[in-house]
Amino acid sequence: MNKYLPLCLLLSLLLSGCGKQSISAILEKMGKYPVQMSLDRMVCVTPDSVMNQSCESNVLKMVVFADTTDCSMCFISHLKQWNDLLPLERKYPDLSFCFVIEARKNESKYLSELLRDCGLYHTIYVDTAHVLLNENPHLDVPSAFHTFLLDGDNRIVLVGNPLDNPNVEKLFMGFLKSNKKHISTNN
Repeated sequence: MNKYLPLCLLLSLLLSGCGKQSISAILEKMGKYPVQMSLDRMVCVTPDSVMNQSCESNVLKMVVFADTTDCSMCFISHLKQWNDLLPLERKYPDLSFCFVIEARKNESKYLSELLRDCGLYHTIYVDTAHVLLNENPHLDVPSAFHTFLLDGDNRIVLVGNPLDNPNVEKLFMGFLKSNKKHISTNN
């Protein structure tokens, strides 16, 4: 069992119900295996105003993704809200944000164009081959769980969107602050 599961279960009390699966069952499923991040097999979209940023080697990764069941336009229209949290990458050099959108068939070029102009000042990955979910079937969960924090072993340590929920934001910031010294010395 994942050693961070109690934190995830605490977070489950903060989230609303999800229909068929119970929250604790979803979190247990997500925490069962490390997450494979094969970003080299995805299309990398970097807006002109951004230096190429990668989240592959960082100790902590906040993953924000949308699969084909999500509304692509809705996901893209909300990406610029993450600009408020991006300065945390400078404050916590071992933290990175990783934005991934899974493309529907024949949607890749269109998505890439939209993402370049979406207002997010960060690299975004377009998953044209459905790599993320194919390599991580334990992430095939409702979209409310598509934002999560990975530790240095790519294990999920926090689930939820800090932009949408002040309790998740407090947990996220607390996690960063309490682990800052540990993160900086273990790179």
